[in-house]
Amino acid sequence: MLKAADIMEPARATVHTDHPLREARVRLERFHTDTLIVLDGDEVIGTLHRRQLDACTEPEQEDHPVCDYVSPVAVTCAPSDEAAQIRNIFRADKHLSLILVVDDRRCLKGVIFCNALSQIGSHSARGTPDASIPQDPAGGHAPSARPGELKVYSDLPHIETRHIRK
Repeated sequence: MLKAADIMEPARATVHTDHPLREARVRLERFHTDTLIVLDGDEVIGTLHRRQLDACTEPEQEDHPVCDYVSPVAVTCAPSDEAAQIRNIFRADKHLSLILVVDDRRCLKGVIFCNALSQIGSHSARGTPDASIPQDPAGGHAPSARPGELKVYSDLPHIETRHIRK
């Protein structure tokens, strides 16, 4: 059966949390992308989209660190997750452009873009992804760490990662 590791690509478009926004802009152009993966060491923290940078219009903001602008939620999967399940995640969320492939230590292994769906074929998923991830209405983190729920993987405030359900 096809796995995430079989369809993922190397994650080249990355930026560190301490890099300034100026560096993030350079990397967006260098990698011809609209989204950068934000890392703290090897740990995935979230993503930074071009529109977030475009909203920063003051010259002094160019020196601000990326961590001040990171989008705290990213969809992740393990290298061993089934490709059919990943296809269902993309189908359930039409605005999702990528899924980050991370190992048990939350280290980035690769990325799966929505256009990888053509490689997945028509296999059926064993489980149904949970489209409604429980979240505290006050904006806090989900109380448990079960698969498919929001989980905190960083000491930074409000950084949450949604891992696909097995």
